[in-house]
Amino acid sequence: MFALLRGVIFLVPSFILVPKLLGINGIWMSLSVSEIMTSLCISAYYLYNRHRDKVVTASEII
Repeated sequence: MFALLRGVIFLVPSFILVPKLLGINGIWMSLSVSEIMTSLCISAYYLYNRHRDKVVTASEII
């Protein structure tokens, strides 16, 4: 799932949008933008699941 985010969902739009904003250097920066966006999604997914697991564990104790 995250490979698809990085390779298609974030990278292709980044290749289109970032060079329009920053010119030729935007092509190289679009790779970084894609990586950062994917990292943010992975972090959010991890934090959401960690929080969800704590809530389930706490409710099982009670």
